[in-house]
Amino acid sequence: MTPEIAVNNSVEELGREEKKSLFVHMRATGKSYSQIADKLGVSKSALSNWNAELEEEVASARAIELDALHEEFFMSKERRINLLGEQLKRINAELFDRKMEDIPTDKLFTLHMQYAMALKEEFIETRPLPENEIQELKKLKS
Repeated sequence: MTPEIAVNNSVEELGREEKKSLFVHMRATGKSYSQIADKLGVSKSALSNWNAELEEEVASARAIELDALHEEFFMSKERRINLLGEQLKRINAELFDRKMEDIPTDKLFTLHMQYAMALKEEFIETRPLPENEIQELKKLKS
């Protein structure tokens, strides 16, 4: 059951399994037992039992929540490389055209070096996989 469905129903109308589903979602989003007990009308001892019973589901839902937060607030390696590359292009163009009069050339050159180093740190040398590693990956998928 999704949290949206629960909003459309009063808590009293929800069955035990629906409340458990909401419990998993609420624990995954960091709610305390007190908050959940108040919302669902369930005792904290029952929630403790549910937590033991549903530990894997809570952990899995929590991982999904954290992954979504990470994606929202942190850039992927690809996005960082693109951003660094774009900034480096702009600095290169500015150094070449020298239109940023308010930034001294030495400062602009320093920026250029910093972005070039940051971009270099993002580099990962790629190599084709040997046939035995490809076969191992195929075994893992099946």
